Amino acid sequence: MASITQPKLAAEQVRQLTYGKRFLAADRAQLDVREISTWDKYLLREHRLLVPMDVQALYVQPNSTEAMVRLPMLVAGPNGKGVENPEDGMPDPFTPGTPRPAGVHLHWAMPDALLRGTLATRADGAGNRLALPLLPDRWVVLRILLPR
Repeated sequence: MASITQPKLAAEQVRQLTYGKRFLAADRAQLDVREISTWDKYLLREHRLLVPMDVQALYVQPNSTEAMVRLPMLVAGPNGKGVENPEDGMPDPFTPGTPRPAGVHLHWAMPDALLRGTLATRADGAGNRLALPLLPDRWVVLRILLPR
């Protein structure tokens, strides 16, 4: 069996490595080199916030004839086109609607804490005055099945 020689590091190199933010984060997370070496080198490694979300699913069977009326957002009309008057995009009352496509339709909402911002005083054209927290850009879906 061939032996593996460890590279010699200068004291200053060891000092820089052990006092760096990466070493401290790995130490706090109780990670070792073997585990870190299995990570994808292209995966972005930044701080992440994991928050629960309310997700509801509606399963529509193939050939379902149950009709629904699609209500647009207040700032957009049919097919996402912008409208001047929010009432322009709303369907007429008692519109019969059309069947939904077959499949699973998800409805989700961000937690209230991520939907509250603070109004900041800024110069005209300097940016959005309503400072909202950052929203998630990655999702973890857990499907939990409980026995009866």
